[in-house]
Amino acid sequence: MFFDQLLAKFRTNSAKRIGNKQTGAQQGEPRSRSLTEQAHLQPNENFNTKRKLNTAFIDIEKAIQSEGPSNELLLKKADLLLRKGKFHQARRILNELSQSKNDSKASNSAKKLLKLSQQLQQKTSANKTNNLFEHLNKTAKKYHQKLLDLPQAENQCNDFELTQQIRKEARRARTTELPKLSCELIELTLEAGHESPWLLHDKAISLSMMGQREKALSLLEELKKDRTGEKLNKSIQKNIDEIKKNSKQNQLKSKACLAKQSVLAAKAKKLNFQLPEKINERTNIKALVFKQARACLGDNPQACLSLVDSILDYFPGDLASLQLKGEALAELKQNDEAIQIWKELTHSKTEKVAKKARALISLVLTQEAGPVSANRPPKAVISSLIKQHLQYNLVPELNKEISEILLKIEPLNSDSFVPELRQHQLQLHLNTLTIEFLETHLREQGRLNPAAAAAQKPGTIRKTGPKAG
Repeated sequence: MFFDQLLAKFRTNSAKRIGNKQTGAQQGEPRSRSLTEQAHLQPNENFNTKRKLNTAFIDIEKAIQSEGPSNELLLKKADLLLRKGKFHQARRILNELSQSKNDSKASNSAKKLLKLSQQLQQKTSANKTNNLFEHLNKTAKKYHQKLLDLPQAENQCNDFELTQQIRKEARRARTTELPKLSCELIELTLEAGHESPWLLHDKAISLSMMGQREKALSLLEELKKDRTGEKLNKSIQKNIDEIKKNSKQNQLKSKACLAKQSVLAAKAKKLNFQLPEKINERTNIKALVFKQARACLGDNPQACLSLVDSILDYFPGDLASLQLKGEALAELKQNDEAIQIWKELTHSKTEKVAKKARALISLVLTQEAGPVSANRPPKAVISSLIKQHLQYNLVPELNKEISEILLKIEPLNSDSFVPELRQHQLQLHLNTLTIEFLETHLREQGRLNPAAAAAQKPGTIRKTGPKAG
């Protein structure tokens, strides 16, 4: 790590002094020292993960509370704060220690750490900026765009200059009918720690262009409360008034933006997709994009996913698009992500959507369960399926694959050829196995009512179920 390189010389100069202190402690009054207490300016193996670093910091805080804020412990706390990137907090401690007149060693150590902290912060800031530029350029590339106003890596700029440059790039993206790119550029900059009310203002404009009027208005109203300055306030009010008009021109602009983003998304995934050049009030861009996404699900699921994401950028709650996104993810073998989307849809008030979502989850889980084999008898496969369904708070639903497994466990009687009766008996069989699984699981956990457990032995449901059916 860069921190270790900066402190290498300091460690070397301090090693003898620390070693002498430890030797003296061993010869004089033995004292049990924790790993954290020995950490000051030592090699970084003990802090090579965020978890270890946080644990060490907690230990130092406890030591300060129990033993008092000695100069040695405060130096170690400052050392750990620098490693965590908390430069302001570290300097506050080091500034006080550097003025100590009673402990020259601690004062000198603090002064050296203060000097090194400046270099470390500059390097850390440069690395963060370079990483931000890399992510910004990568994001623009997704839309076949090139950023023109970002400085070269070697040309450093302050926060204000950087914010202005990002705003220019975001404005250019909006001008070229790519408000989603504008949003992404702004969000990456905010996430990198470059806070600016103007960036949030521009994000609201981008959201408005994407048809997300309520979200844009909410963001602008929050900004308005902060009293951020006359110029910004005027711009905020102007945009609020414009969004509230919800003019046909704005709606057409949103359609044009969705069309352009979708075509570029398809192009990025090597899919030739064309939309009408002339868009009017009756042009249903969302339906056209969805139709193309559905058509390429089997042959190009990655393109399908990109097209569906474009729709969701403009219509975040579109149920059909969310369902299709899950299907595209499943085609790409990203089953966990697909199931998470469908799981949300199982709570939909639209029963048709909820039912389809449950069926899709069940299908994926069935496919994951694998085939029946000599090593995996049908009942073991069904038990595994039931367990997986219950982990998602779902009851297993009968489908073709599950029916075939059930028939291997217990073939139906010859009088079950009537489709309705056959379906009924298979569903009853599946319900029985599910209840038996739950019964066994609860019994093993000791959560089954003792009286009920004694009265009902395993398999009782199986014997009475068919009769009840």
